[in-house]
Amino acid sequence: MIHEISPSEAVERLQAQFVWNYTNLSGCTIAIIDFLQTFPEEVRLMWPARLSIPKVLFYLARYLTLANNISSVFLSPGISRRTVKECNGALNLTGLLSPSAVVSAEAILFYRVWAFSGKSRRMLAYLIIQFIGLHSLVFYSVGKWLMSVKYARWSLPSTADRPICMVMEANEFLLSWTYAALLSSVISSMVIMVFIAYREHRGSSNRLLTVFYQDGVYYFVVLAIMASANVAVNWLAYGGYKYILIQFEVDLHGILSTRMLLHLRQIGTEFDAVSVTRIARIDRSQPVFSKTSRPFPRIPQRMLSPLHFRAQTTAKTTEISEDTPGDIEAI
Repeated sequence: MIHEISPSEAVERLQAQFVWNYTNLSGCTIAIIDFLQTFPEEVRLMWPARLSIPKVLFYLARYLTLANNISSVFLSPGISRRTVKECNGALNLTGLLSPSAVVSAEAILFYRVWAFSGKSRRMLAYLIIQFIGLHSLVFYSVGKWLMSVKYARWSLPSTADRPICMVMEANEFLLSWTYAALLSSVISSMVIMVFIAYREHRGSSNRLLTVFYQDGVYYFVVLAIMASANVAVNWLAYGGYKYILIQFEVDLHGILSTRMLLHLRQIGTEFDAVSVTRIARIDRSQPVFSKTSRPFPRIPQRMLSPLHFRAQTTAKTTEISEDTPGDIEAI
């Protein structure tokens, strides 16, 4: 639906729209830099791996995030459109790619929680129900929000034949539900991981478990802060300013989830090709390191991490138990 607005209001909303567009461009820049920086790791660690659920989720999260960023830049509402359908179509495509990218990244988190639980069937059933319930709410809320959007078109002297589309009105309460659902998903998953770590892995000196758990904590803290910030901005900001953090949250979901997999895969190559699924088979009663040991590559002091943008490639030697399993499904 198209609404006419006064010149003064149009200028004010146009300024907000341009700020929104600039933040989308910033998010796209971050996503592209991350992609270029981690692409060699993807080629080395993911391409040779056999097909598996984590590998499929990795590519979905990674490339849907890229596609969403590109669409957010080139299909932003603030760009000139000839028709009403172009206004709707541009926002709708970006609006559907965003939750798709986030849900793919969230699926990686849920898979990690299941592996951390020892691949419990009860945990799997619970996680499936929670995943479907919360993310159905995400898609429903975003879809209803897209349907509630009303546009204003305003022509600049340089674009008289192609008026600019601006979001004039929308049901922002629906977006708050979306952020709340994502926040609930992250919090509940983290609570489960903390409980499992306390109950099953307390006192363990296993490096793989430690990295697995620490990366999950980083993911939780960063995304919990971002989701909370989006809720606050959505309620307090005006016009296009309400949406300035959306792209950053989508990017962080995709970037952190894929970096977690690359990080774990990096450790896997140095621990006899282990992976996420090996977590389920680690002996909780014994530490990894023991006196009966053989030479094996040491984990670098700092390597690819969700919160570090530089992968380490050097390797030394250390000792690892003969009992460490190595014939586990690759991620």
